Amino acid sequence: MESNTPKPTVNAMCITFYRTSIALLLPILATNCTMLPKKMAHDKALEIKHPYNVLFITYESMNTKHLLAYGYDKMTSEPSAKLARDGAKFERCISASCWTSENVNSLFTGMSSLMHGVVTRNKHMPPEWYTPFEMLRDAGYTIPRMQGYQADINYSHLGFTTDVNPVPGPELVAKADRGPRDLLQPLVWLENNKDKPFFLWYHVLNTHLPYNPEPWALKKFWSDDLIVNEQSRKRIDYVRNNGVCVWGSVNFVPEEDAPAIHALYDGELRRAESLMLKLWRKIDELELTDKTLIVFCADHGEELLEHGFIGHASTAKRAQMFDEVIHVPLVFYLPGVIPKGVSVSEQVRTIDIMPTIFDLLGAEIPPYMQGRSLMPMITQTNREERTAIIATSYAGYKEEDPDNITHYMRGVRTKDWKLIKDIDQGVETFSLYDLSNDPEEKSDVAQAFPERVAELRGQLADFQANADEKLKFFDTMTYTEPIHRTTPWKKFWSHFKWPQKPIPAGVSNPPVFLTPGEGEVLTAENTQGRVHITWKGMIGVPYLLEVELGEGDYYFMTYARSKKPEIIRTFRPSYWDTYIRDYDPARIRVKIDRPEYEWSSWRTVRLK
Repeated sequence: MESNTPKPTVNAMCITFYRTSIALLLPILATNCTMLPKKMAHDKALEIKHPYNVLFITYESMNTKHLLAYGYDKMTSEPSAKLARDGAKFERCISASCWTSENVNSLFTGMSSLMHGVVTRNKHMPPEWYTPFEMLRDAGYTIPRMQGYQADINYSHLGFTTDVNPVPGPELVAKADRGPRDLLQPLVWLENNKDKPFFLWYHVLNTHLPYNPEPWALKKFWSDDLIVNEQSRKRIDYVRNNGVCVWGSVNFVPEEDAPAIHALYDGELRRAESLMLKLWRKIDELELTDKTLIVFCADHGEELLEHGFIGHASTAKRAQMFDEVIHVPLVFYLPGVIPKGVSVSEQVRTIDIMPTIFDLLGAEIPPYMQGRSLMPMITQTNREERTAIIATSYAGYKEEDPDNITHYMRGVRTKDWKLIKDIDQGVETFSLYDLSNDPEEKSDVAQAFPERVAELRGQLADFQANADEKLKFFDTMTYTEPIHRTTPWKKFWSHFKWPQKPIPAGVSNPPVFLTPGEGEVLTAENTQGRVHITWKGMIGVPYLLEVELGEGDYYFMTYARSKKPEIIRTFRPSYWDTYIRDYDPARIRVKIDRPEYEWSSWRTVRLK
């Protein structure tokens, strides 16, 4: 005869198991408390002996040869030249990658992308890793996201302590002494946060394509006779009006086009320098000069027709590893600590920067970092050349299929040699450049020097093995973010997982967009730079927003997640006018972030 007693559900059985397990374990815990650690190991905050502030300024797409500090003969960059004279300048710093996010993650972690894995858009470091920013956060530092695009997934687990700060309102813009709108936000932020330790990264975007500087910045470099014919004018106008210049889309003639394009770039650099100078002056005005380490660098270089084209991996959709794309400026400035007028000619890497900052702060350098402190070079106790490894995806941020990249490049640069490894659909090819005799990298000599190719391939393999070994640090509690750290007791219980939190009944499926409206035109003026996307839904429900941007060369797809029925992104007017409107139109759709739920219909908006 069948019983009328209801059968237990899976949830009820799990709860019964948990209760039984606890009941059985309580006598053991009562008599042998040493099974559970009294205190979680290694959870003490990073000890910082010298709590200097850090102002980290990077330039976008920096062709280092165009800086006065690096021997340029035009007056593009007096402020950074003075910074270099008053601090320590590194003549030959090599970027870890050929596009922005891949190298920025290396800049702030001291490791290459062979470890952190940010090789294109929609990628981020594992959230469990205890990053340098998170160590500084736990030691009392504020590390703000200062610009709207820093909300990108690529930067989501670096360890910033704040969301992107809103663009200040008109009441602040009206104060003439606050600087131009491009730099208003960090100047105000510094005023409001000057009394506590900070690590402020500000990325100056002007030197990214398109090169179209304001007249006041261009007039020192431009003359109409730089345009030699109508065909050249069309090519130069393309560079002035396009943020993307895909390889092969323009047939440049370097001997005709280079003077005008260099003049445009120099004008953008001059404007970038004016912004950097205002930041430096603000530090002095707030009497923070002796308390603030200033680091000046770049996200990567930029080709300006040295090898026949313009841009870098993400704008050309074709990576190059020639020096104009990987050589970046590097200056450390801290009066009384960094000796004045130091110039280091030996090669260093961007992965060495974060270990150097930790060294200057008197903090223990995390052993997972692949870079090493540059202080021995600054103090001249060790001037050892450092081999640089460069890694990049072929199209950078603009890969056609971010989840299935088939084309990568790897590079090894020593003082005298560079090996470039191209990996396309699993097929490897190598090119070799003799930098001592061919500094412009015009002749591939791989066939003539097979033993040198083999040697440098071995160094690349050794660096990969080093990356694999250092990844093991993140398997330990010490280098796991505190909120993810797991004691033996927690590890035991992790085998018994609660069912996934159910989606509340009645939530819209698929979601329905509220704002913006279908076909709505968004501009910097009518939005005040604030894009606010909303849909019918509930707070606490996980949502996935898919975004398709632009057409043709400008097309790419990305996504964002949210645990409430809205996403807000704020951009400065200059960023909107230079980048956002180029990616018109935008199409968006949203779904509850579970496989069984449906996508909404697409909504199209115009970006003007």
